[in-house]
Amino acid sequence: MMMSARTTVAAATLGVALALAGCSSAADDDASGAATTQAAAPTVDTGSDDSDAADASDGADATEGADAAEGSDDSTAEASEQVSREFLAVETLDGAQFDPAVTQDKGVILWFWAPWCTICRGEAPEVAEVAAELEASGSPVVLLGVPGRGQVPEMEDFVADTGTGEMTHLVDVEGVLWRDFGVVYQPAFALLGTDGEVEVVNGALGGDGLRDAVAQLADG
Repeated sequence: MMMSARTTVAAATLGVALALAGCSSAADDDASGAATTQAAAPTVDTGSDDSDAADASDGADATEGADAAEGSDDSTAEASEQVSREFLAVETLDGAQFDPAVTQDKGVILWFWAPWCTICRGEAPEVAEVAAELEASGSPVVLLGVPGRGQVPEMEDFVADTGTGEMTHLVDVEGVLWRDFGVVYQPAFALLGTDGEVEVVNGALGGDGLRDAVAQLADG
């Protein structure tokens, strides 16, 4: 079950200079321009119930209205904590099962790459550097690779060649996550807020642009 996620972080807000374009196919790596698009992401069922808010508003005086508004804020906060990341429960490149619980209450950046993509290969060392910084600092943001459009042995070669082996990579041979997030070419980045909102940036970010995206998610 899918839904279109609300865009919360515009590319202009991120202040990211998208100097590189994405790879379009294995045979054609011509630059095609980076763009920010609205993602299609898995539906989040927060379990929230609007009936109480409706009852509180009917016939309420000014004092009761204030109490209802305060209760609404608490409900929103609770719903935010219940955002599900179960769609990330896939196998990693090292053969383990990824536990989405490690992303609880954290922003998540998904880096979509293909093993034959020259632009992905070029930005990989910077992506790995940022991922290491996040891990070392205990950042509230997690950076994960999502390789696709290739076979596992090719992905393993890419990781070995680019020094990205310390990162966690979620294997997407069937292209399920790529499709769900509306990724049409690579590299691309999906920014997942703790409130369930998503934005996809199609194109390379580079180290500085990626750090800007991390800061934006951490502040949000």
